[in-house]
Amino acid sequence: MQNNRIAQILNIKYPIVQAPMSWLTDAHLVASVANAGGLGFLAPHAGQTTNPTSNQDVLDRMRAEIHKVKALTDKPFGVPFVLSYDFSLIPLMMDLLIEEQVPVVLDNGWLDEEIYAKLKQAGIKIICRLPNPNLPDALKAQELGADILVLTGFDEGGTLPMKETGSFSVLAEFVGKVDLPIMGGRHC
Repeated sequence: MQNNRIAQILNIKYPIVQAPMSWLTDAHLVASVANAGGLGFLAPHAGQTTNPTSNQDVLDRMRAEIHKVKALTDKPFGVPFVLSYDFSLIPLMMDLLIEEQVPVVLDNGWLDEEIYAKLKQAGIKIICRLPNPNLPDALKAQELGADILVLTGFDEGGTLPMKETGSFSVLAEFVGKVDLPIMGGRHC
């Protein structure tokens, strides 16, 4: 299935991406998806059963889970760069993802030029999921260097968009208007 643009970009066998589900993902799930030919994603609180006590605890836990994934697979996997509502953690998380050479990062619509530049310079693939899909943001993601665009509608799981438009309708709005490959999602 390597003739699929998404599979080619992500260096995976099948264009299937396991959503980064907070508290539900762990290294074993992510590595299993990767070893089966898809792309697995760690998420906030991956492999955990208790809340972190500090930003350093968030970073230490994610680093440990990344190491577990790497021990279980040599295939690509991903991590979202926002793992907390404490946004001061973002630069620290960026450093961790680059240092650990995480192959793929999910941007949930921050569209920050500096973040994208650092990730691209490190050779990391960026999947951009717009929480409220609109053409100007999609074009900005493309301009900043996103590799893949994820579009979801109001019928998805997880963080719901503000617009009450279904996923299939959202996808139709963007086809042919951006040059990025587009993934439809049910949860990201």
